[in-house]
Amino acid sequence: KSLFDFYIAQMITSAKKSVFDLNWQDYLKSNPNPRNPVVREYTENAIDKSIKEFCSESSAKVYREIFTFSHTKNFQKMLTHITYGDKYSCSYYDNIKHPRFPKLQFVIIDDEEVIFVSSAYRPHFCAIRDKRIVSIFNNYFEQAWTLSKVIKDKDDVKHDIIEKIRTAYIKDE
Repeated sequence: KSLFDFYIAQMITSAKKSVFDLNWQDYLKSNPNPRNPVVREYTENAIDKSIKEFCSESSAKVYREIFTFSHTKNFQKMLTHITYGDKYSCSYYDNIKHPRFPKLQFVIIDDEEVIFVSSAYRPHFCAIRDKRIVSIFNNYFEQAWTLSKVIKDKDDVKHDIIEKIRTAYIKDE
């Protein structure tokens, strides 16, 4: 199993106030470091479980996630995540018009740590706790969030946006 993915899941579960997740997919059609599909599903389930746990706690927490829909699984993941309650918000970028923009994937935990999450970074997975560097990534995430199209903000789910995404990106249905 991927210890790094379990580290990410643990950090999400133990976050005290916020998780900002830039979960957009890069334009590359193939990952230079693909994971075993069974391991990938197992670790993705662990991360999804940690997001649900984080969002179900009674304290004032915020989980914000930015998507692209390069893969159908991201649409299904978004449909699941929007059911996690009012602590969960998400948005997306249209990657049909601009599919070939390189995208870093990272998660920011409590404004204290940035974790680079793509298996394409292997073997150079890393997590950084330098406040100055985390601040730079936090500012980047805030700008990306501001420029993205909101799908869900707390309790407000934009069903019309979800239908637009389904029509534009999901071809198998």
